[in-house]
Amino acid sequence: MSNDLVRVDDAQALRSLDRFRDDMRHKLQRLALRKASKPLLAEMKSRVRRRSGALERALGVKIKLDKSVGDGYAIVGATKKVANVVRGVEKKRSQRYKAILLEAGTKNMRAKKFVEPSLKIHESKIPAIYLGEIERLASANF
Repeated sequence: MSNDLVRVDDAQALRSLDRFRDDMRHKLQRLALRKASKPLLAEMKSRVRRRSGALERALGVKIKLDKSVGDGYAIVGATKKVANVVRGVEKKRSQRYKAILLEAGTKNMRAKKFVEPSLKIHESKIPAIYLGEIERLASANF
């Protein structure tokens, strides 16, 4: 699985957030990142192979902000732990290994890609959604 990043030049949008306090600016960035990653997450959930449904339930969004610089990014993928019942005991387990095996394949199983095609479809839309959401939130009076 490659670490493809969708870069957004958000300097102009973040200048519009300069009038807010730091905590409010970070909250607005988180909201915009979450909104921009929703179409990608929905596409990934529709493309993932379902056997038990555990991998689909594990798909989610994790937002990371570097507060000192004002930069942020969203991790879209198998970020959640899912409860599995093994021999009568319920345990929460990460599904990241399944996502990697499905995306890359193994020597005995061909790759069943769901991340890469989803990213190709939505990578041109993500910056526009993010910038539009930043502008919308900045114009709203909190």
